[in-house]
Amino acid sequence: MISLDRGGIDFFATASINNFPFFDGRRLALVEGPDGAAAVWNGGAFLRAGRYGPAPSELAELVEERLGLRENYGEFLVRIPNDPIRRMDLLRGWRMRSFPLWLVLLITINQQNAGFVQGWHNLWCIIKQERPVKLGDFATYIPPELEEVLRSSELLKRRKVGYRAEHIFSAVRSIVENENPLRARGVGEYTKRIVGLLARRKYGEPPVDRRVKVVVRKAYRVDDAERFLRRGSGEWASLAVAVALDAVPPSCALERIRRGQMRPVEGASPANLWRLSPFC
Repeated sequence: MISLDRGGIDFFATASINNFPFFDGRRLALVEGPDGAAAVWNGGAFLRAGRYGPAPSELAELVEERLGLRENYGEFLVRIPNDPIRRMDLLRGWRMRSFPLWLVLLITINQQNAGFVQGWHNLWCIIKQERPVKLGDFATYIPPELEEVLRSSELLKRRKVGYRAEHIFSAVRSIVENENPLRARGVGEYTKRIVGLLARRKYGEPPVDRRVKVVVRKAYRVDDAERFLRRGSGEWASLAVAVALDAVPPSCALERIRRGQMRPVEGASPANLWRLSPFC
């Protein structure tokens, strides 16, 4: 076990925002491979972390990277003090977590043409079929091994994710064959930008899909959503998207905005997805 100075980060916000089965309200699982993971929890002024299985030996470096302990979002927060959607009370102390490339691709492809809840449900349908991993007294689930997916092309189809199964299979094959998975079938510009954000911490390319366009245009009364995000948030435009929306369908989000309720609802937002329990 190791201890790390958490500095000014809010561990709960960092662990919970845009999370799913990897956080239980106290402990965060960092899943790095089929048999390797680390558990992180708050220990006052320090973060505690323990390694399980063949996780990277450089555990401190892993935790620092995945939790963004070296990231400074001061400039980003200065840009949004009176923003009608992005909440200063939620974001102060928050750092975006990064993920391994395979897990990011799995998350983003499952989100294609889907709202947050549906995409998270698709992810759950895949992950929950795997064996749980015990991290001390904390259990979590991990994605299937890449080789397992390649051995059985029907594996993903049985997980009820629809056409996305073919796109996931194509990305997996690219990774295993040492090709660029961002050129795989079904990996478009939106998916590439999500990968850049979550796997590589590229904050300047906002992932703007139809849903983002609709909500941003209405909420901010602008015509070009991406131009507005780039102009308003600069090199932090991706972060601006990552926490600005709730997990309800666009029609519901628009109705909320029409009523004058600008901020995402508490029951279904990126900050609360970890509390949801979708199942197959």
